[in-house]
Amino acid sequence: MWLTDYRYASKDGDLPFQTEMDTEFLLEPAGSQTWLTVKQTGFPHEAVADDFYAACVKGWEDTLASFKEVAER
Repeated sequence: MWLTDYRYASKDGDLPFQTEMDTEFLLEPAGSQTWLTVKQTGFPHEAVADDFYAACVKGWEDTLASFKEVAER
């Protein structure tokens, strides 16, 4: 499943760069479990995007940890 054509919104305003981003979600059976892989693409290579990239990594880590906690209840 792909998440495309979305807009970034922040209390800090617009991003300081232009980009088109996509997010792919892949679910794979693994015995009695399921693996979820999230792949987000479209980050610029310029340093101006470094803080945004780091925030996205942290955001996905927190989100996936919450998913895991709920699924294990």
